[in-house]
Amino acid sequence: MTRVFSYLKGPGYKKVMGFILGTGFGSAKGMNGKATDADYWRYLFMGSICEHFFSPRWFIAKYAEYSGLNAPNVKQLIETAEAGSPMLQLFGEFSMNLGIFLSQIYKKERFDCIVLGGKISNAWTLFLTQLHYYLDVRAVPARVYISAQGESAALIGAACSI
Repeated sequence: MTRVFSYLKGPGYKKVMGFILGTGFGSAKGMNGKATDADYWRYLFMGSICEHFFSPRWFIAKYAEYSGLNAPNVKQLIETAEAGSPMLQLFGEFSMNLGIFLSQIYKKERFDCIVLGGKISNAWTLFLTQLHYYLDVRAVPARVYISAQGESAALIGAACSI
């Protein structure tokens, strides 16, 4: 995640929040060229913790709830998403939850931009427009970027922290 932050050090980006939407829910803060673990996976959210809302387990459980079908993994769900499928409803709920969470922590962190990485972020076409809407409604001016590193973002962040 540190390397991702280094690309966003231009004017206006003094404080960056990064999130990995992958096997789990990773988070880091970038400020003054330094990245630190934000530990938001365990942040209390909607009667549970963030890890339970922004990880593959949530997607698979919600898909079963919406469709009555079981899916082996999120990648397969994303690949089969089409207009009118339960996946669109699922990503709508995901966008709303992520927007609520980000607006809550924005009050505390006052970040300038958000970077999303990990496998789930690869499906940005299914959630990013709605996420922008939810952030706008909640007066969160931070820009949202999808990491070019995608699934590798967590590994790059871990390697840079050694």
